[in-house]
Amino acid sequence: QAPGQRATARQTGNPVSVGGRHAVFAVQIVRAVPMNADGMAPDADELTETGLAMMRDAGLLSQALTELCGRDGALKRSGSALVGAVEFLGPEGYFSAVEGSVTVTVMGLT
Repeated sequence: QAPGQRATARQTGNPVSVGGRHAVFAVQIVRAVPMNADGMAPDADELTETGLAMMRDAGLLSQALTELCGRDGALKRSGSALVGAVEFLGPEGYFSAVEGSVTVTVMGLT
């Protein structure tokens, strides 16, 4: 609401998403979790190296999704595209991942 307006101010216009179709895409970069021969966590140096690789993966994934949804990106040209957060997943079993999401709204299907 605009400053100075009462709480009952009437909103005008149509919401962008009315009549649109929505899709949420999740993209993951998955890496093997380092283990030593006994199946235990490796030393601190190897854990640090793995953590830095995962952080780099998160940054690169975020950048790629942002470019895909940017003004000249393929998804933005199809309608409205919104980049979600990039999150760390795992470790689960012998793998861990970073995951980013994109929500795409298309107003017309042709």
